[in-house]
This record gives sequence, C-alpha cells and structure tokens, in this order.
Amino acid sequence: MPPPASLPKPGAASRTAGRIAVALGIPLILIGLIVAHLHTEAPVQIGQVAPPFTLTTLQGESFTLREPDDRLVVLNFFATWCGPCQSEMPQLAAFANAHRKRAALVLIDRGEGAALVGPFIHQFHFQHATVVLDHTDQLAAPYGVTGQPETFIISPDGRVRAHWLGPVTAAALDAALVRWGPHRV
Repeated sequence: MPPPASLPKPGAASRTAGRIAVALGIPLILIGLIVAHLHTEAPVQIGQVAPPFTLTTLQGESFTLREPDDRLVVLNFFATWCGPCQSEMPQLAAFANAHRKRAALVLIDRGEGAALVGPFIHQFHFQHATVVLDHTDQLAAPYGVTGQPETFIISPDGRVRAHWLGPVTAAALDAALVRWGPHRV
C-alpha cells in the first residue's frame, strides 16, 4: 500500500537536509578561500624591504635577518642535490671570501639536514659565509622562491635590489656590490 499523500516520502528529509548543506557549504567554502587568499602575503618584490626571518645555522646557532646591515647581503637558496647549485658554489665562495667586510653571504638550504649540508658546504672551502637550515622551506613563499639556486641581493638599507633565478657568478655579485653595496671599504 502506498504511503498516505500527507506524509513525506521515505528519505525526503535526508535529501532536503543534504541539499541545504550543499547550498550553505559551497558559499562558506568560497568565503574561506577568499579570506585565506587575502591573508596570503605576496612575495617580496625588487625595491621592497626584505622579509625578516630567524633560522638555525649549520652550527646550531640562531641567525636572524631583521635589521639592515652595513654590508650588502647575498641570500642564496640551494639544495645539495641540485647540479646548478653545486656548480655555483665555488663562485659564491670566491665572492664571500674576497668581500667579507663589505658583503655577507647567507646560504639557505631548502629542507635538508645538517648531515647532508655540512659535508657539502665543507668541500667548497667557505671561510666567510653563514649557512642556515630551512627545514620546512618556510622562506620560499615570502621570497617567492620557486626552485634553486635563487639569489637575492639586499642592500645595506634592507631592500631587495636584485633576484637571480639559476646560478650566479662572482662577477655578477661583484657588480652588485659596486652598485648597491656600501661605498666605504
């Protein structure tokens, strides 16, 4: 015998509840995505102040890039397995060792541990560089890093002046030092 006409059909209430949930859920999800997007900071651009950060060095000490330095800062994002990173390391070492009073080289490893990074860095005979470990790759977003190597030049006033995708040479860094570095020796 069919159900009386005055009673809802079996399952009708659950279908109605499902439709209401979908009707309310989709706008809520969209609003959430919009709010999340509005709170996402855009990567730093040339001329803007470099995003500050604090990470641990290869030696286990805290390193902070916060205030402007009286030297040019070269931030280099790398990974030990990256072929172009390996090829540019001698250039970075030559630059850092030659210009330690006017430039600070900060090498930022992207997600590897000290056990891999230590021997890798040691083979290039860096005498004057700070190596920091970014275990969670947290700096990729604020700096807009999409691969490695990538290098940023930060002038003594704390502003990003250049951004290289791919390997950089000591000659290019020398030119950056002349253009944006401190003018005293």
